[in-house]
Amino acid sequence: SYERTFPLGRHTAALQYFDGCGNTGSCTQIITVTNNQPPLAKCVSGLSVPLQQMDLNSDNIIDTIMATIRASSLDAANPSLGVPGSSHPCGYSLSFSLSPSASVAAATFDCSQIGENPVSLYVTDSAGNSSICTSIVTVTDVNDFCTENLGTKIAQLEGNVMTENFEAVEEVQVELLGSDMPYEMTQNDGSYAFPQMNTGGDYMLIPTKNDDHLNGVSTLDIIRIQRHILGLELLDSPYKIIAADIDNSQSVTALDMIELRKLILGITDEFINVNSWKMIDSKQTFLDPLNPFLAGIQEDVMVQNLDQNMVVDFVGVKIGDVNNTVTSNATSQDIESRSSEIVELSLVPNTNYDGQYVIDLNIENLSNYEGLQFALSYNPQTMDIESVDSELSSFLNSNYNIDIANHVIYVSWDNKGQDVYSNTLCQIKTTSKSDKNVELTLDNSRLSSEIYTNDRIMNIKLVTPRSTDTPTEILLYQNVPNPWSESTEIMFFLDRDQDIELNFYNPTGQLLYREIKSGITGENISVIDNNTFANGGIIYYELVTESTRIIDKMFLVK
Repeated sequence: SYERTFPLGRHTAALQYFDGCGNTGSCTQIITVTNNQPPLAKCVSGLSVPLQQMDLNSDNIIDTIMATIRASSLDAANPSLGVPGSSHPCGYSLSFSLSPSASVAAATFDCSQIGENPVSLYVTDSAGNSSICTSIVTVTDVNDFCTENLGTKIAQLEGNVMTENFEAVEEVQVELLGSDMPYEMTQNDGSYAFPQMNTGGDYMLIPTKNDDHLNGVSTLDIIRIQRHILGLELLDSPYKIIAADIDNSQSVTALDMIELRKLILGITDEFINVNSWKMIDSKQTFLDPLNPFLAGIQEDVMVQNLDQNMVVDFVGVKIGDVNNTVTSNATSQDIESRSSEIVELSLVPNTNYDGQYVIDLNIENLSNYEGLQFALSYNPQTMDIESVDSELSSFLNSNYNIDIANHVIYVSWDNKGQDVYSNTLCQIKTTSKSDKNVELTLDNSRLSSEIYTNDRIMNIKLVTPRSTDTPTEILLYQNVPNPWSESTEIMFFLDRDQDIELNFYNPTGQLLYREIKSGITGENISVIDNNTFANGGIIYYELVTESTRIIDKMFLVK
């Protein structure tokens, strides 16, 4: 007998045989192994396809109404759900067709085939063996295209949403009233586009965006709105005047400044009477640029009897931002340009009795500055904030907010055009709950610490009598300069010698660069070169120490 396993193909077997007397003989035999085992065809239980209007020659005229399926779409395989499809016992590769001819890889349906249609799937292996399974293809006309006559003209509505400085505004919801289409969202480049539709319809485009009300807003905006109201320096565009109308009263008054300061101080999280953005028809002209409310603001566009492709653009206006510092998209370059100068805010405890402290907040030459903003965090386990007072007539109760829930004191102050005769901005009265010294730290997580003079923005640095020589807290400052193009410096303070990390991330959280170094007690400076990063834009930088992590952001211009 002769036993052996042969693969597919033609083989030659050589045989030798022997008798009991020692005689031998041989012969050869040709053995051909063929595949006669068909594949196992397995179809989906059913498939639904909608009919679509088709413009086959790009002339904006509907040529036909049809739906198309590919043969492979009828196979039952669904890897994401772990569902197996057609297979072969020997694991051979398979091809799919919708007829015995392997070349028919797709099928089309028209209006006459609305409903259930049995369709056969032919599954063939490399040797030509095939199997068949049948599925049901349900053709639908959800848009009633088959009730329309062929030859109907189609058109598309699209456009862009940009700021007055031509910065793209992303994630704007654009609704198309008068149609059954879902809303479209603007992309990172500010664009939106609706699918093609039949001409002849009437529609209304309504764009809206209502998020991150604090984006682009600072105390400097309050200062500029006040100058406008007093006639000292008018806002130089109708869009900035619209942005200054915080209470949506169709006018700019002191009430707008009050509402804006409430947002800055964390008293409110959003504007009460208006969305964070207004989207204005880019074609709107203003009869009086100093009073853009005179003829009303056109925040939607009516399209009557749509008969051709149309581009409808809008100007995005961030409410409260009158100096165009909003970050309107992930790659926005319109970020506040800060001076390299740092202004010190000194905390001076001047009274200590029975666990109570009165801490002066001093700024040298305070009269030189038009305004400022900052936030101070405190530990509720070691201290209570009793009150905030000031001898300045321009510092009122409306200039601060003690956020007890989050343990933060917010301050937003401007001199209101009044003379300032003291370097003491205010006094904070505290009660200590422990033997530890009362400590306050700058908190930039929600509100940037900054001070203004002649529209220049400078960073605020917190100092105490003992922190000049031996810092007792870990601080991370805004890089200088910012934005930057060649190089920038990042300064941080450490409470003791220790190893630290500086990590840099893009807006999606991807780590771009990591710097590990030994830090010293007190002031440390890290210089970053633009060759460190392949691309420009917003970059987040993080200081990681043995006890804390602090993060801030900067903008690299490339």
